[in-house]
Amino acid sequence: MLSMYPLTYSEKRTLYEKQFGRCPGCLEKFELYRMQVDHIIPKSRFGSDLSFNLQLLCMSCNLLKGDGNMMELWRKLAEQKRQEETYRLPRWYNLF
Repeated sequence: MLSMYPLTYSEKRTLYEKQFGRCPGCLEKFELYRMQVDHIIPKSRFGSDLSFNLQLLCMSCNLLKGDGNMMELWRKLAEQKRQEETYRLPRWYNLF
């Protein structure tokens, strides 16, 4: 049972395998060394250090999430995607 920081390599590996190597934020696949331990419910919002409240996020999702919850992270990711699509040049632009 995972309980306190820092996690051992085997505890982190267990979380990684449970998530099938995917970041629950962006759903991309990452190597274990590129993922960071995160609290699903942040400690600042009275989340615990118990295993059911821990997950692995990629570095960029973990930075974006900050002390928010997963719904806030998904909103931020959706907003980023909308902004990228808004500022993308049309395909025909590169033809000239």
